[in-house]
Amino acid sequence: MSQTPMPIFVSTKWLAEHLEDENLMIVEASVLFNRSSAPTLQSAKAAYQQAHIPGAHFIDLMDVNKMDGAILFTVDRKHRRMKAALEAAGATDDTQIVVYDRGAMGDAPTLHADMWAARFRWQCQLEGITNVHILDGGLSKWQLEKRPVTDEVSTVTPGQLTEQSEQVERYATVEDVRVASQRDTAGVIDALSPDQYLGQVCPFEEERAGHIPNAKNCFFGSLTDPNTGALLPVDILKKKMEALGFTDSSQPLITYCGFGIAAAYLAQILEVIGYHHVAVYDGSLQEWALETNEPLAKEDVNER
Repeated sequence: MSQTPMPIFVSTKWLAEHLEDENLMIVEASVLFNRSSAPTLQSAKAAYQQAHIPGAHFIDLMDVNKMDGAILFTVDRKHRRMKAALEAAGATDDTQIVVYDRGAMGDAPTLHADMWAARFRWQCQLEGITNVHILDGGLSKWQLEKRPVTDEVSTVTPGQLTEQSEQVERYATVEDVRVASQRDTAGVIDALSPDQYLGQVCPFEEERAGHIPNAKNCFFGSLTDPNTGALLPVDILKKKMEALGFTDSSQPLITYCGFGIAAAYLAQILEVIGYHHVAVYDGSLQEWALETNEPLAKEDVNER
């Protein structure tokens, strides 16, 4: 009898019961993000070294993304950075990986979303690495339940992963988004907060505030239990998508945000509830607002 496949999001209870599994690898993929003024990104390695889930390895998303140039935090399509990082942490083809983070952003600690862990999984998927799962609620839920943490860093024996074909369908370019916006070839979803979506707040240049024309808004911070950080029930998540007009799970969708992080989180949730043709616009508003002359809108498309 075949085993039931592991879900995309695994519970803290499940992880606690499987900490000693031989083929399990736990990864922390936290990044410290502050948007109080200009958005800043900082490695969370020091925080990991002070306290992390026992046995967890730290893989720095800032090392596996391009951090130079005007468009930060984008995938390096020319190199298998995620494969190399996982191999350095000891992963093999038999490894089941559970990734977690320590919260969405430093200046809003009560905003729950496993967005860094989701970004990690999405980048693994791009490289064809599919045995990766997200800890639902992350470190905050783990500690809320008074489960153990440690400052001990595990020793590592490097592993080897078979190179897989890139899953290019999960990646959207600016041209893909332009066509979807103008011709309705795919539903476009803005994962930012309503005030950013409406152009009332702008993380980039004030004159380039708003959202991609015809994009619907689904705030990534509205998809979890505010007390525990765990995902809302699947039926509620489905109703949120249906309320936006996305009633056909076979419809192609493109998600975006500011840096492509919350967009990856939304993409993982869409996969959970049955939407399997979802791409992430990696450049997101960084690229659209700062590097192109494409229009931005401020009307509430959700009300149409």
